Amino acid sequence: MQRRKYFRLVRGASSPDTQGNVESLRLGEGANLDDFREVLLSKRAELQLSPVLRASAIKVFVNNEARTPIDRKQTFDDYGENYDDPLIVRVPEVWYQLEDASTRAAFAGTRPRPAPLPEEDTVEALLNVAYDANRDVLAGFVPSQLVAYENQASADANDPLSVTLTLTSRGRTRETPLIVKVAPTRLPIDIGEEQNESERQELQRYQEQGDLIAVNCKDYCDQILDKVDYYYKYYDGKTLPFICVQGSSGMGKSQLAFALGGRRPYFYWLGVSGGVGGQVLYGNFTSISTAFLQCVRLDQPNDAKTNDVLDTSSRFYGRDLWTCGFLRALLEHCDLSTSKMIRFEEPVTLQVEKCNQKAVRTVIDKVKKKGKQVPFFVLDEMAPDSRGGTNEAAFQRNVFRVCGLLVMVMGTDSKITNLVNHSHGSSGSPHQWMSVVPRFPSYQIMLFTPTEMELWPRVSARYPVVDIIVRRSRGRFSRSFIVGAVECFQRDFSIELSDLLDAAFSHVCSDAHKTKMFLKPIGGKVSQLVAISYTNAVGDVEDSTAITSVNTMGVGGPALKKRRVQVKSSGMHEHFANLVDEEITDVAVSAQQLMIGDVAWEPKCSFASIVDDMLLYLAILGGKTYPSYYDRVSGTYHSTKQIFSIVNPDEYVIHENTQAPTLDFKRYENMVAHAIFSSSRRNGVRGIPFSDFLPCFLGEFEDKIWMKEVLMVVETESDSNGRLIDASNLLEGYDAGGLAERTIPFLAPPNTEWPQPILDTNTDGGCKFGHLIRTVNEERCDVYVQDLAKKEKAMFVCECKYREEKIDVGVVTGILDGLQKRWGEEWKVVVVICTELTNFRAWKRQNIGCVKFKRSKRAGRMIANWVFQPKPKERVKLAIIIQTGLIT
Repeated sequence: MQRRKYFRLVRGASSPDTQGNVESLRLGEGANLDDFREVLLSKRAELQLSPVLRASAIKVFVNNEARTPIDRKQTFDDYGENYDDPLIVRVPEVWYQLEDASTRAAFAGTRPRPAPLPEEDTVEALLNVAYDANRDVLAGFVPSQLVAYENQASADANDPLSVTLTLTSRGRTRETPLIVKVAPTRLPIDIGEEQNESERQELQRYQEQGDLIAVNCKDYCDQILDKVDYYYKYYDGKTLPFICVQGSSGMGKSQLAFALGGRRPYFYWLGVSGGVGGQVLYGNFTSISTAFLQCVRLDQPNDAKTNDVLDTSSRFYGRDLWTCGFLRALLEHCDLSTSKMIRFEEPVTLQVEKCNQKAVRTVIDKVKKKGKQVPFFVLDEMAPDSRGGTNEAAFQRNVFRVCGLLVMVMGTDSKITNLVNHSHGSSGSPHQWMSVVPRFPSYQIMLFTPTEMELWPRVSARYPVVDIIVRRSRGRFSRSFIVGAVECFQRDFSIELSDLLDAAFSHVCSDAHKTKMFLKPIGGKVSQLVAISYTNAVGDVEDSTAITSVNTMGVGGPALKKRRVQVKSSGMHEHFANLVDEEITDVAVSAQQLMIGDVAWEPKCSFASIVDDMLLYLAILGGKTYPSYYDRVSGTYHSTKQIFSIVNPDEYVIHENTQAPTLDFKRYENMVAHAIFSSSRRNGVRGIPFSDFLPCFLGEFEDKIWMKEVLMVVETESDSNGRLIDASNLLEGYDAGGLAERTIPFLAPPNTEWPQPILDTNTDGGCKFGHLIRTVNEERCDVYVQDLAKKEKAMFVCECKYREEKIDVGVVTGILDGLQKRWGEEWKVVVVICTELTNFRAWKRQNIGCVKFKRSKRAGRMIANWVFQPKPKERVKLAIIIQTGLIT
């Protein structure tokens, strides 16, 4: 027996349940959801339902109060019996508007229309429905020419939706449709660089500096151009290898692109996804960069399988591509008789038609027959982790290669080097993959403004060391240093060198923080830690800057242990490390592995030596304005202890005492060395008085935020009424080499020597540079500070004891005995750093004082308590014990 069922037909997810007419149909007794849907769809024409509406997309609710639809097991016997209480039948609708890609107008006069697809369906399903529903106006087109966008703004920005995305709540109403562009067979692309004055000046500077590099570093540039010529000669008709220029920020990658003229024409633009902002220079290449990315995204590499995009022999590269059409249009339009970078200074419209790689190679053959050189292409700012992702970056690189064009990719992200389908070439036979360019020309000084041209020669004549610093640093740091030094000198012609250096270092570090934000990510903090440790610098094993003796007074000592380690490759992208490779390196692919000859290759990074990137060590690693672990972005003064707590020790390898029993102990020693290093720089290159150094040093052991500690002394540990003291008060009456009145030098990283021109400023520039020594076990201490102006082994020494249990008087006595045996009278003050100290028994060293520090319950205060204070006439040496707590 059949019964009438009333229902209200509601179209679209956003329509209210009360919208729509009440209709009816007849169902047999015991009918379920499938039966209802079948009868409903039999009335498609009457109810004006889409012919492509699927039964599974229809949701039926008991009434307008129900929040969950009826499931397939329920019968309809008790529902929809009354006209006033009908079933609610919701038919999905996703609205879209066909749009002409070349005019932005509605395609063929169409209007927004709905597609009967549920939220769980994909963008690809929408495009297929749109194509089927509009076959009359889309005659001559294929579904692959349809591209969906979130809205008109996304369409204008050429930011398409991936076909694999689910529709979710997109296109819910007629007023907010998805935009479906119908790509034409021919796409007019306008290219013409509009410049403002600052962009024009920046371009001119890059061009002039590029000319300087081409002349002064000709051998370097020739190596790269030789590689271009070689690949074009020996890989004719084949898929070309590529050249990868890898380096951290400021090394001169973009600048290098302007020094490669002289042999053949070449193009330069940005491969970065998500806009071409950043350097002022990039504004000169906005138009061509945008045009290239437009074609790339029309080819939709992000919708393809990653293996297909990585594999140049896949069918993906055998089809017609807009990007191939763009490259063909460039080759046909541009004058290739030049040997310079080709730029579009005048507006031009390229008529780009989709074509395959063979069509591009045909044009290349015509270029050669005319006796012209085939151009190469430079893609700057390549970043697989940008918005376009791995597929887009790999496609940008590979599309040139399959067309027989040499592409040179530049960037800070080492992932671009190994975006390779390692399964390709299953026989395992090696084939050339790329050439890596890991090193850059030395900085070529150019003065841009009249003020610089007038004042820099005066500055460098008065203080020659500034010229040395600039020539031995990476380009961006050097340029920033010149600007800072000239500004400072312009304000005060009589400025002392120490003040000039502090101001210029601050300018360099400020720029780096603003543009790189290198201490914001955890990877940047890891890299800063490794750079300060100086176990990662290029050539640091044999380099003359590595101290090889623990004694600078001619007394022999054991060699300090240093070993070269690599920081993660993210140190190049997030900080200022570079590839460890020291020359142009050819890399092959063999048996699923990147290889150099018979040796496996992977991108590993290290920092430049102190003589090759002086400003990294003078400015970036900490100074008067920006301490070592100060994050300018968040305004956070991280303590050294916090950095060592948040950085997983497995993420880096530290300079270490190889006989230490545990990794935590080694990490603790390194933390103490970093705390000394950072504190020594807080007053700039003049050095820091000991009375300021000690409270700064103690602040490095705060759990989170560094602060200069207030020092208080109490008579007993239970005493709550201490008195404020100065650090120098602790040394009253002791034969401490005058430490109370002395200045701690601006220290180099552990076991590293400042270059001689820097040390020369100690005598004629009002500066105070010194060395920080980490020793081997035989020295019976872990760290000490050297003041090079004194004929002494150390200003003070440090011994670290990292134990979970408290250390007692026996441990401290053992430290003193060891120092006395090894150092004799050459030590005066020892700082013992430990996690916690137990109550001492009787102190037996009558001429050695002992004071211990522990943190107050109040942040920013350290409480000093004398374990033993000799009589004034008996005070000879002093042990300062600092309790830091465990590294969490």
